[in-house]
Amino acid sequence: LRALGRGLRGAGDAGQGARAGANRAARRRPDPPGLGLVEHDLGRARAHRRPVAPVPPAPGRPAVHRDPGRRRRGARRSAHRRQHRRRGLDFAATVGAERMKLFSYFRSGTSHRLRIALRLKGLDPEYVPVDLLHGQHASADYRAINPQGLVPALEVDGEVLIQSPAIIEWLDERYPEPPLLPRDALARARVRALAAVVGCDMHPLNNRRVLDYLRSQFACDDDAVNAWCGTWMSAGFDALDALLAADDGRGRFCFGSSPSVADVYLVPQLSTARRFRIELARWPRLLDIEAACLELPAFAEAAPARQPDAPAEPAR
Repeated sequence: LRALGRGLRGAGDAGQGARAGANRAARRRPDPPGLGLVEHDLGRARAHRRPVAPVPPAPGRPAVHRDPGRRRRGARRSAHRRQHRRRGLDFAATVGAERMKLFSYFRSGTSHRLRIALRLKGLDPEYVPVDLLHGQHASADYRAINPQGLVPALEVDGEVLIQSPAIIEWLDERYPEPPLLPRDALARARVRALAAVVGCDMHPLNNRRVLDYLRSQFACDDDAVNAWCGTWMSAGFDALDALLAADDGRGRFCFGSSPSVADVYLVPQLSTARRFRIELARWPRLLDIEAACLELPAFAEAAPARQPDAPAEPAR
């Protein structure tokens, strides 16, 4: 029995040795073409694996695989903004303000609205007065800056931007905080419509060059000019009042609980209406919005009477 046991154990050891040898031989088999195997399967060179295709970016998001640095740069900008907020600083006010020049006339309604927008963004550019009363806007020097000969114009790093609607939209894109337009597309359209009532249908008809034409070509006196302005401004204020009355969710401002581009347009137009002796008491809703705006330093500091070129007693 002992001899039989030793024989069986010997046969088992031989079988195990044979199997181990076969396994070792299998591991050393030649590599199939293209697989790049080495000692054993775990040592495969990874050339046989297919590269993973980059995941396409979601709409409106950066293509991180094409430009991975974009995400890091954006993260740095966000961190920079958070750091400024923690220190109680306005991020926009610390970026590029010293490279801006504002060509403005203290009493110009379009200059007034741009001054408000700049101050809401925390920007205080160099102020360059352009005297409309004495025709400085028509000079060759100023027309080299703005061929239209109109104010305002904003010079940014040597580039000149004109037309207040375009400049204000640029400001809101370049300095997004605080926003002057809502994030929702439908709400943005409504706010733009409120601003357009002023910018497209009211202000152009009381523009200085239009009124000068009435005086020179039609011999209109001040009473006739005031009546002209009163007609079109009253129609615009009536429309604005009706639109604002229909907005049940409105706060203290034209839209929501913070100033928007609609307020930026409304306040200068109310100021202009007073110059032409238009009685505003019939629109208390508009006056309440104006009062809420003037509580904010940005609106108060942009007022015509507080500009460097404003005389002690402004001429009409």
